[in-house]
Formats: sequence, C-alpha cells, structure tokens
Amino acid sequence: MKKKTQLTALGIIALTTLGAAAATYTVTKLAVRPAVRVYQPVSNDTVNTKGKKFDTGALLLQRNDADFTRGTSTEALMGADSTFTFAKPAKGQEIYITQTTVRPADFFTGKLKVWCNTPFAILVNGKEQGTKTTWQDSLNNEKSLKTTDLKIESEINNVITVKILASDTAAAPVMRMQVVPDKKSEGVNLHIAPMLKQRYMLSHTDQGEKVVSTAISPDGKYTLLRYFKRLANQKTQWRYEILGNQTGSVVLRPGNISGWMPKGCAYYYTTATDDGYNLYKVEVPSGKETLLAEGLPERSFVWSPNEDYLIFHSEQKEEKITAPLRRYASPDDRIKGNRTRYSLGMYDLKNGMEQTLTYGTKTTTLQDISSDGRRILFIASRETPNKYPFYSFNLVELNLDNMQADTLIKENGFLNGAAYSPDGKTMMILGSPRTFGDLGVNAGNHPIPNDFDTQLFLYNPATKTATAPLKNFNPSVANANWNHHDGMIYMLVNEGFCRSIYKLNPRDGKITSVPVEVQNVGNFSLGDRESTYMSYTGQGDNYAGRAFILNQRSAKTRMVADPFAATLNKVELGQTSMWTFTAKDGTLIEGTVTLPPDFDQNKKYPLLVYYYGGTSPSQHALTHPYVPQLYASRGYVVYVLNPSGTYGYGQEFSARHVNAWGKQTADDIIEGVKLFCKEHPYVNPKKIGCFGASYGGFMTQYLLTQTDIFAAAMSHAGISNVTSYWGEGYWGYSYNSVAAAESYPWTDPELFTKQGSLFNADKIHTPLLLIHGTADTNVPIGESIQLFNALSILGRQVEFISVDGGDHTSGSFSYDKRLLWHRTVMAWFDRWLKDNPRMWEDMYPTPNL
Repeated sequence: MKKKTQLTALGIIALTTLGAAAATYTVTKLAVRPAVRVYQPVSNDTVNTKGKKFDTGALLLQRNDADFTRGTSTEALMGADSTFTFAKPAKGQEIYITQTTVRPADFFTGKLKVWCNTPFAILVNGKEQGTKTTWQDSLNNEKSLKTTDLKIESEINNVITVKILASDTAAAPVMRMQVVPDKKSEGVNLHIAPMLKQRYMLSHTDQGEKVVSTAISPDGKYTLLRYFKRLANQKTQWRYEILGNQTGSVVLRPGNISGWMPKGCAYYYTTATDDGYNLYKVEVPSGKETLLAEGLPERSFVWSPNEDYLIFHSEQKEEKITAPLRRYASPDDRIKGNRTRYSLGMYDLKNGMEQTLTYGTKTTTLQDISSDGRRILFIASRETPNKYPFYSFNLVELNLDNMQADTLIKENGFLNGAAYSPDGKTMMILGSPRTFGDLGVNAGNHPIPNDFDTQLFLYNPATKTATAPLKNFNPSVANANWNHHDGMIYMLVNEGFCRSIYKLNPRDGKITSVPVEVQNVGNFSLGDRESTYMSYTGQGDNYAGRAFILNQRSAKTRMVADPFAATLNKVELGQTSMWTFTAKDGTLIEGTVTLPPDFDQNKKYPLLVYYYGGTSPSQHALTHPYVPQLYASRGYVVYVLNPSGTYGYGQEFSARHVNAWGKQTADDIIEGVKLFCKEHPYVNPKKIGCFGASYGGFMTQYLLTQTDIFAAAMSHAGISNVTSYWGEGYWGYSYNSVAAAESYPWTDPELFTKQGSLFNADKIHTPLLLIHGTADTNVPIGESIQLFNALSILGRQVEFISVDGGDHTSGSFSYDKRLLWHRTVMAWFDRWLKDNPRMWEDMYPTPNL
C-alpha cells in the first residue's frame, strides 16, 4: 500500500550555480517508509572476534526490505529551503528509509551528494556506496556531506536509498540530496522520481518466475503446473501445483514430482539412493503415497501404458582419450561426447528384472509404446559422412513378447520422430518434406525443399505406404500428439511470428485451429483417456510464463497462472504491432514494430533492425536476449522481420533458404527497411542499425556488402566465410546439408566464396561491431577474426570484442558476461545512432599503442 501526502509536477529542480558550468539537480520528492525503532545489540564485549566494534554504520546497514512497492510508504516533499525534515523519535533511536530513482535519457556520469545532520547510509541499487556515522548541528557543517559517484546506462533505473538515523537526544534529521553531472554529461535529461517504473532490461529476460510447462492427468481431471524462477544470483527454484480443471483451484502443492502415471489419477517421483533410485506413487487428490520400486537403474524413464514396466535410456560413455595424438574417425568425432552411445533397457515392475533391449554401435532413442504395451518404436541413428545428408535413421518396431525387431523405415536421412495411432495400426511420422521422397514436397519451383521445415506424415506399416496431410499447410510442425481419447492429432506449429495449436482429423484430413490466448505457445497437454480439457503455457510481446486451461466442449478458457505479471507490473513496456509489406516479387513479408515506452510521434528516433534468416522464425516473445522490448526500452524503434527462407510460411517460402546464403533474404531486408522508413516518418533514415547472431550475424555482414542504408551494425558469432565455417564448425557441414543442400566447395565455389563477406570486405563501409565467444565450436571465432583483419587492412571502422570462454550463444555466457555483452551492444549503437560515444569510451578506452 502506498499513501500520497501531496503531488507535484516535477520530482527534481534543476539549479545552475553562478560561475559553474554544470547543472545541479535537487531532489524534491522522496518515498519514505515509516520510521522503525532500532536498538544497539546486547554485548558482553566491545568488539567481535575480528576486533570490530558494532558502530552506527553497522546499525544503518542492517538488512531491510528495499522494495517500496510492498508495504506502506509516503511521498515526502522538499521544503522551502530545499531540504527534507524528519520527526525525531519520542524515545530511543529510529531509522527512516527513503528512496528515489534516477533514470537518464543517455549514458550518465556524475555525483550524488547527500547532506544530513544525523548518521546516514547511501545505497545505490542495494549496494552500500557511503556511510556517515557522525552527528552535526546543521547542514552547514561540511562533515554533513557524503558524495558518491554515479555511472548509469541510458534508460536504466538507479534506485537511490538513503537510510537516516534519528535519535531522541539529537536534533531532528534534515536532509538534502542533489545529482551533479560531470562535464561530459551536461545536457543529459534526467528523470528523477520515487518508485519510477523500470524499463525492460536484460535481467527481465532471464529472471523472475514463470510457468514453463503444464501436464494434464490421463483422466483429464487435473493439471500440473511447473514453475521456474531464476534469481538475481543465478540460483534457480522450482515449484509445482496441481489444479482441478473444473475450478482452476489448487488441490496439491507437491514438493517433488516427475510426472503423471499413465492410468487413473496419480503422479510419481523418484529419490536417489546408494543403490539407484526409489520410485513413489502419490494419489490425487488424497496425497496417499506408495513405494513402487527400489533400486531403479535410471532416474528418467517412460511408463508402459499398463504401468507394468519402464523403458529407459542407458548411456555408454565414450572412453577418455589421454594420448597426445588422436585419430578422428569422422567429422563429428571432434565433438565432445560423439562416441557416447545410448541403448534402451526395460525394468519389469512385477519382478524387478532389468532387460537390455538394444545394443550395438548405433544410438537408439525411444519414440513410442503401443497402447497395449506389447510393442515399442525406436529410431537407430548413425553418422554417414560419405552419404548425403550425412546421417542415417532406421525406424524399428520391437515386439516385447518375442523380442522380434522389424525395420519399418530403413536408412532414411530425413526422419525426425514417430508415434503410434491409438489402435497401433498407423504411425505418425515427423520429418523433412523429403522423408518419403517427393510425397510431402510442395516447394514450388525450388528443386530442393528446406529440411528444417518439419512436416507430418501418416504411415501404414502393413502396406508400407504414407500420406502427407500437411502438404498444403503452411505452418511448420514443432511437435505433435495423437490423442487416444478423441483420435485427433494435436500439433504445436510455427506459424510466422506465432506458435499455434492445430488439430488434424486423420480420418478425413481436416485441419482445425485450436483457440489459444497467447501469441507463442510454449507447450500443451491433454488427458490421454479424456480430452475435454487442454492446458497450455505461452508468452507474447508483453507477457510471459502464463498458463491456461481450455474446455474444448464449451470453448471457454481460464488463465490459471501468471506469476511473471508481478515483475512486469513494475515495468513500462513499449507498444508492439504487426507491420507487413509486399515485396517486389509479390511476397508478403511479415514483421513487427516496437516503439519506445515514452514514444512521441513528433520526434525522430533511431531504428534498429533485427532478423535471423537461417531459418527459424523470429516470434512474439519476452524471454531471449534479442526481444525488441529490450532495445525499444533504450529509446530505439525496433523493426523485426522474417525474410525469405524462414519456415512457418509454407515450403516455397522456406525453400528460398536452400543454396542461397543471403540471396533474396538480403533483398527482403533492404526493401523492407526502406519501405518501413518511408511509411514511418518518426524514424530517422540516417540512423539505422542492423544486428543478428549466428546466421543472423552472417546476414549482418552480408547486408553491409549489399547496401549503405545502415549507419552501424553488430554481428554476434557471425559467419564471414561459408567455406571455413563449412569445414571447421562442429556442425558446419551438417548445417550446410540444408543451407547448401547437395552443394560443396568443389562443386559450387561461387556459393562458398562470393556469398561470404570476407570475399566482399572491400564493399563494407558501415561501422561494424564483431562479437564472438572464444570457445565457440559451432561458428569458430576465426570467422570474426578474419573479417576483422580484412576490414582493419582496408582502414574501415570495425571493432572486435571477444568473450572469454563464451560458446556460440550469449545464453552460454555467465550472467555477468552477458550483462557486459549487452552493454557493449547498446554502447555501440548509442555511439553511432545517437551520436553518444560516452558509454563506449567508458567501457573500451582507446589504447595508446
């Protein structure tokens, strides 16, 4: 609860002292907590074991709840003499906790000055920055002043807390607070006010509590919610709730849960012991617990439909090679863990017998168990470097009654997954459009489809025939579930900027959209024996980690959890909307535009353009380090587009990625940016930046060889030479089995050289920032090094920043490194798009070499 004693239009007064160049901002409004009585501790000694006294400073720095959105606070207003006066206690000592927030429009450095006649402590963002332990009669005494440095990124809140000690034996506390900019920060607009809403920050993409998955009990009566929370110290927390689907109310909060049992209404969990793992069953809603088994060989497993056995994956780890020389057996043999193999085992719960089901040099992965529990489907995979597409998969059915194996699909390089129909007579197959030859291909005039554009097939093992019910369905399948109750196939699909749910009727091929209340579905679940209710999670442009329960009969949806709302309520988000244009060839290119939170259409804003292009779509989201809200919060308009080659828009569109390496994709981006600027007069067309990572980093570099419309660019882990990436990256040759399908450096040297920025470096004139992790095995750091060398020789404006120990994605960095990475990106764009190099110069002063 927050009380307001009075309101003023401004939270600061800007004063310019005669003869001084710098403006001084005097704080005029504070949030103040009610005074709290404090006591000196009882002590039998004057010092502790370290010889330190418990002094006034220790009294001030005792921990307290610093979140002023909780509890009661009052707005205190500055008096006529530019000070705040606080009442002295009638008896003993009390502490007042005061707070305000400083947010600059640009990178800011300066001083925070606090005067107080009583002891006080200054905390900036919760960290102690200065403590005064002496008492004075007035603020005229120079000892009443404490000064601390301020260094604040643009549009980032710095919370200033001052804890003031008051005593019945001294004068009432009087305080003055001022912010004084350094010379370089003169003219930077400051927003100073208590309890100022935050802008969306990198911490918001990573921290806070969200629902990450749901699962409905087989009987359809209950929904399990899994909550995940990452703390500021990067520690993680999990918690669980079980809800009744009819009411949405919590019926149980399990402390430990693995998942639902296949029958009835009970969940299970495991605990580690000296002899393996113990398995427990818990009935819902009673909570009655039963020990089912002891000494299980594995913690993770799949239940049989009749709950009589478990299927698990057994790991055969690769032997550690200590010899100074090593022979590599295949291209993938460089990858850690490549020689590790997984086999299938079965644990019989009736007699406690463990049975090895598969064995050999191939890795086998379970796909499904038939509804009668008598058969299993698994895929056996191996690398085939001398046979395109370099991996081979066998789909095998194993009869558990007699251990007879039948290879249903043999030596197929395009197979992703499989599942039984409810009656076990048909199978659902996921894979490339080429899984069954040309049966599922619908790529227009393109000779080769995009194998990342996952399709769904129905396969009859008796007749060895398949159908392609999604051949003319544009969305790409992420995963699917064949429900045993209603016989429908429910699919989670990538549909442009959205992730949606559809259901396929396998009897007539009809495809129906399932109504959801999120833009980007995370996961969904239905009861396998009763499918009235569906639960799902999701996020969007301005929310994340929500959970819903849909009644399919009534078509009514209930939101049952939104834990991240507590975080977002303290954040001011920008507006996001769709913006689509028609390219010159008639293709519709989807995009989004996100505006700064304090957007003013009469102003001119710098524009940031983000894309990936290789080949997954950008989607509505709040939880990754490239979400547009993160950059709009810093005063940029952000345009995100899904150019040609992206899956989720139909096979013809996604096939444009194949054997292109930037062709047409770059044209879409350039055309889109030009049209966007033309249709949005609030964008400054001379201040446009572009950025991307991995293939998006390649696109950034390639774009700069094609156009001069950008004023700055950033490439994270980008590819500058298709050939060296193909040869050196751990997945370079296998990724190119799609991106450069059936093409090689010796068959198409033009594609493998001229499409790379390294061979066109002389065409790059735009300031370019290259960022790369030193431990990147996917796109090795040499991809940035060689372009940095080339542009340096050419005398172009280029910067190269390495992240020590970083792998391919920024998510692989420690959080501290990720913060520095993000600051680097923002400092770079501020330098070139806002003409403000101060943060860049502060982070990376020019060495005198």
